[in-house]
Amino acid sequence: MKKWRGGTSSGPSSAPPGEASTDRTEGYRVPIEKIHQSLTKLRVQIDKLDRVYKGLKERDKQCFQVCIEAISSKDREKAKIYADEVVEIRKMAKKVLHSQLVLEQVKIRLETLEEVGDVVLELLPFTSVINEIRGQLSGFMPEAAASLDELNVHIGSIIAATATPDSADQSLSTEIDEEAKRILEEASEAAAAKVSESFPDLPSAGIEELVYEYAKASPDTFEVQACAKALGVSEELVRHALKSLQSKGMVVVEERVRELE
Repeated sequence: MKKWRGGTSSGPSSAPPGEASTDRTEGYRVPIEKIHQSLTKLRVQIDKLDRVYKGLKERDKQCFQVCIEAISSKDREKAKIYADEVVEIRKMAKKVLHSQLVLEQVKIRLETLEEVGDVVLELLPFTSVINEIRGQLSGFMPEAAASLDELNVHIGSIIAATATPDSADQSLSTEIDEEAKRILEEASEAAAAKVSESFPDLPSAGIEELVYEYAKASPDTFEVQACAKALGVSEELVRHALKSLQSKGMVVVEERVRELE
């Protein structure tokens, strides 16, 4: 925990009603009411994202079952349509879960700040983190994105209420950016792992169709890693699909050798 470098006050706090302060951290004023309000907004958004994630899981289950039935009945077109939908649902599910995990970290940090302070230094990374997940959700959850805008304004007011000249020190910017990046990366890895565990793999026939269509669209620049990421499946499944497609004569796999400069 970084040491608070804010100002101190002598004697009891004189914070106005609704902006309760505390003497727990060397007498500086902590906007407790603003923290409470931000926590309330956070919990609402976390619950909303949790409901959306569960809804996507249920929708995935339905589309997955239809895909399997279509493959069993040799209806390749229908199987491809539903396999495509499953891929899109899982992309959305990963974004929603990633956002939920990030907001959980913000909530935990705010709960801690109620007790120990260090408001400016501890909250600064989260403003850029919330902006990032807002961008991820804006395309398919505009209301949630708008709520995150409001939350960031609220957190900004907490920072402003406790800011000092020292807290704007330029030397902190790199550290804050690195912390924000770390938070996003850890949440992304956790979300990817949970989605992988929670959602069953598509049938191999469905994966083959998707890989084939992807390869047709970019034959000269095809890469296993990029294909796996775009389809929301593992690289191992993409390689397996390529081998199957190659054995059927549907694709020709050639190793590209890069020329040395």
